[in-house]
Amino acid sequence: MDEQALSGIAPISRWELKGDPNSVVLICPAKSERGLEFLLRYNAWGFIRVNRQPTFVALYVGRPESKVLYLAEVNSITPPLSSPSEVEEISQEHLGTFKPGKKVIWLKKGSIRRLLDPIPVGRAGTQLQSPRYTSLAKFVGARFTTDLR
Repeated sequence: MDEQALSGIAPISRWELKGDPNSVVLICPAKSERGLEFLLRYNAWGFIRVNRQPTFVALYVGRPESKVLYLAEVNSITPPLSSPSEVEEISQEHLGTFKPGKKVIWLKKGSIRRLLDPIPVGRAGTQLQSPRYTSLAKFVGARFTTDLR
């Protein structure tokens, strides 16, 4: 991962987050640094099925961290996409996970923050494998990822 890109992300404590406690936070798993690279490069998260309107997107980074490390505010969500050509802003090299019917979540410019108090996995076997919805109140108060349900 590009250290310069990471150094440009402002840190924030979860306790400093402002908003309606019932705001929806969508937590997305990134199995590798490639997911984080996508998030930072495009200020977006894709390609995903979204059935609720989130206010925030959080990123769970797998090995070696196994923690929810990043949070950003949602700007907009595309309608379901039928072909990669509908996503002009994303380069061909990052369209490998594209599937028809999925969406791209565009983030508010400058809203990506690295959590000073990331949320770790609790016990073994509870790593995030798929997107999960939670409330901002649960996100702020979580000790472990299992508290995000």
